[in-house]
Amino acid sequence: MILLLQDTTNNVSLTLNEKTGLTGATVYYLFELEKKDTNQIKLFTAEDISTCSNRFNLFEITLTGSTSENLTGGTISLDAGQYNYKVYSMTGQTNLDVSATTKTVETGLAYVSAITSTVITYLTDNSESKTYL
Repeated sequence: MILLLQDTTNNVSLTLNEKTGLTGATVYYLFELEKKDTNQIKLFTAEDISTCSNRFNLFEITLTGSTSENLTGGTISLDAGQYNYKVYSMTGQTNLDVSATTKTVETGLAYVSAITSTVITYLTDNSESKTYL
């Protein structure tokens, strides 16, 4: 399950590389999120920023509260709620067409929360700082 918070840059870690089947080529990923109650689909790409992509893939997905989006840069606008997601492998970085992908590498559930986390710092009696979300 993927958890995405509104108005936040979310780090999403997935294990996609071993499922791609693409060898010798740079692999990119197309994300498809389908809202469960409306069937609206959002397609976007995000850069894999993992330093060890043969073990896991790390993506920064930014949710904006506005209509401002960069669909090929991982910045999207979504309503809160439940989504089905699919991730497709592909050889092009800016492709937003499912028919141009090579295969589906992962499916699952995603939840977009309208509640953002708040960082609270407490000082203990020995003056150590403790941070909680």
